[in-house]
Amino acid sequence: MPQIKGPVRARDLRANISQLGFEKGVIETLEHLLDEHVSLRQHMRELTELTAKCIDEVEKMVHIGGAIQTNIDQIKRERQGEDNGEQG
Repeated sequence: MPQIKGPVRARDLRANISQLGFEKGVIETLEHLLDEHVSLRQHMRELTELTAKCIDEVEKMVHIGGAIQTNIDQIKRERQGEDNGEQG
């Protein structure tokens, strides 16, 4: 019985049909395609979760960056106020 490794190609279907006959060859190939489809769906779910986590982390970094910028601006204003106070 032929064993398909990796993605199904047209030559795999032809080989299955020639070795197993039309009905059994098509069934074997379809079963492999369905297994492959399930695997791809699972990988897509995992990648979607990973992407969502990455987006969450980027949002946190943007928020932290905004807070840092606010603090820097506040320090600059305070220093400018001190400099103006010293001059006057």
